[in-house]
Amino acid sequence: GCAVGLAVSVLIVPARAYGSVLRVAGQAANLLGEQLEALADIWNRPGFDVSALPTEIRQTLGTLEMLSSEASRERRSWLADEPDPEPLSRTLARLHVDVSTLGRILTEPLPAEVHRRLAEPWSDVARAAAGLLRHIGQALPTRHSPQSLDPVVKAIAAYEAAVAEVRRDGLTRDLPDDAVARVFALGFVLDQFRRNLEDLVSRTMEVQRSK
Repeated sequence: GCAVGLAVSVLIVPARAYGSVLRVAGQAANLLGEQLEALADIWNRPGFDVSALPTEIRQTLGTLEMLSSEASRERRSWLADEPDPEPLSRTLARLHVDVSTLGRILTEPLPAEVHRRLAEPWSDVARAAAGLLRHIGQALPTRHSPQSLDPVVKAIAAYEAAVAEVRRDGLTRDLPDDAVARVFALGFVLDQFRRNLEDLVSRTMEVQRSK
């Protein structure tokens, strides 16, 4: 009986704990993808409420943090030979901050001409990132490889080129200060967002290699 109990504690319980981490991490990635999809055309939906989904994301990330701590304790006790789950949890938490910040920046539409120039490039970024996050949401619990980050990188580069064209044409000179601040804040957050997505892809590859 003792031998069976020891075998269960070493072989089954840790696997379930880490499997729960991957399942909930996948849920968090899916929810972030849903939020980005909602933000893709937010400039064309005045008054859109972006507050409901982040509450569910925060709750999911709280569960993930708890499970990651438990799985990390098992890993430190040599009860499991899996990747450290805490960096995955932290990366998803950083992405949540990025997406929430993007939502706050995008709440108010930009003046008409700047909106016309930037709305489509921003939508392309949001949809490319949402697609990647949804794919990772499926890849994590099944330990499959993630999609490439390249479509997101290309979409962000196209958005940055559109912003540069807006500046070159002098359209930012007559904008209110808060609108100018939002245009450039969006670019700064997107740079952070890209780096955090790159980290999430790396974490997903780490999970896949441990399969």
